[in-house]
This record gives sequence, C-alpha cells and structure tokens, in this order.
Amino acid sequence: MTTIISWNVNGLRQRHSQQEFLPIFLGNPDIVCIQEAKTSKIKIPDEVKNARLQALQSLLGAQQDAFNAACKGRVLPVLFEKPGSKKGQGVGRTPYLQPVHVDDAESLIGQIADVRIEAVRSNSLKGMLAHSSICKKVSVL
Repeated sequence: MTTIISWNVNGLRQRHSQQEFLPIFLGNPDIVCIQEAKTSKIKIPDEVKNARLQALQSLLGAQQDAFNAACKGRVLPVLFEKPGSKKGQGVGRTPYLQPVHVDDAESLIGQIADVRIEAVRSNSLKGMLAHSSICKKVSVL
C-alpha cells in the first residue's frame, strides 16, 4: 500500500530547522507533498464577497433542486424519525438526508421502510410506502 503525506505549511521559508520536518518522515512514507499556504494581502470589497456568495448559493440551490427532482419516481429506504404535521403522517430521511413526508407512516417511527418518491417540494420530498414490509427496526435518539 502506498503511503502519501500532504502538509500545507504556513510560512515554509520561515522554518529554518529541519527538525520541524522530521516527524513527517518517521512513518517512512512513499510520497511527501509539502506546499506553502499563502493568503492574499488584497482586501476583497464586501460587494464582491456578497455577489460571490449569492452566486454560490444560487448554484447550490439549483444543484439541490436537480438532485431532488431526479429522486421523483425512485424507491428509497427512509428512516422514520418523527410524526408529521398531519394526522398519521411520518417524517423520515433518505440515505442522502433529504426529509420525506409519508401519510399513514406515523407507526413506523424508528424503522426503515421503502418509500416511492411521488413529489418534490421546496425543502422536502413527498412519498408513499412502496410495500408494507419493514426493512429494519432501529433506535432513534
């Protein structure tokens, strides 16, 4: 097995003693990567930072929406965690941590069941039980 060590050093040129580098070689690694981390001395204006943040959040939101839309019609295992806001409704999470609301599933809290995703909402998915069998019973803290 190949051993790789990577170390981002702040102020590489200021480290005069070779003793500081000795510990990374004690494990006899196959590859050692040492690189200097530098920070810019240029102050980025708040307007530029805010514009970048908005663009990033917009991209993340679009990617989340696309991922959720791709789940429509799929059958996913859901761990039911708590009752929903409607009577008899159960709320759980997919393996991707997406919240899923399922009618007639309140009795499944603490269990994993297969759910067919029927609809995509702004912050969650809506589904129905794919079949009546329960996969596992687990402890929910």
